[in-house]
Amino acid sequence: MAQPFDCLCGKPTCRGRIAGARDMAPAQLDGLWLNRHIRELLEEKNTPPKKAAANGTTNGNGNHAATNDQTVIALRNALSHAEKVVDAARLALVSYYEATSADGGRRRGPTSRELSGEMGGDTSVHV
Repeated sequence: MAQPFDCLCGKPTCRGRIAGARDMAPAQLDGLWLNRHIRELLEEKNTPPKKAAANGTTNGNGNHAATNDQTVIALRNALSHAEKVVDAARLALVSYYEATSADGGRRRGPTSRELSGEMGGDTSVHV
């Protein structure tokens, strides 16, 4: 977030000062949905740095060791798929809404051709 601001709503659920996730206290973020990369950045920020191996070899990602916990891996994969489903559903909803609200997308009564009889009487007009 470029510029934080103070919320003045006065509700019991008010977050107070609204800023980027990295500048907000964990209590302010509690109960909010955060996308995966924001959660990963917060975990990285809150994890104490580990010392690199003495022989100079690391896992290629600095000082962090890769997790081998199958539950964590499965949950991250499930969350990744759920985020993709949400994105797909959002796109489908936007596409559907745009298709139904486009100009001319809905019929608004008989056309001028129907009213003038140009269509040869093969079309019944319901007003």
